[in-house]
Amino acid sequence: MNIQEAIQATDIPDLYSTENITNEDKMIHCHFVFGNCHWFAAESDKNDTCFGYVILNGDFQNAEWGYFSLQELQEVSLGAFHIQIDTNWKVQPAKDIELIKLSGGIF
Repeated sequence: MNIQEAIQATDIPDLYSTENITNEDKMIHCHFVFGNCHWFAAESDKNDTCFGYVILNGDFQNAEWGYFSLQELQEVSLGAFHIQIDTNWKVQPAKDIELIKLSGGIF
């Protein structure tokens, strides 16, 4: 399963459909990992764009809520290594995710 198929297989809300929900209460439907980088998807157009929380290279100070491209994630590689889909991920609110709390994504 590729990254786009993983998003399409979820009940992730459409982009902008959870604007009335605080970030801490947004449900995170997918988690993608590459080394110490994490992408947590809360909304998607189910084609390419997702909204969620991103931690790059373990940098908690610059982690933020924003938009990211599934196509760009699909293209990331380091030799034989590619972004991994967290296949054990359980949908949960952002406020319950330790990495988001530790990096200041919940106010």
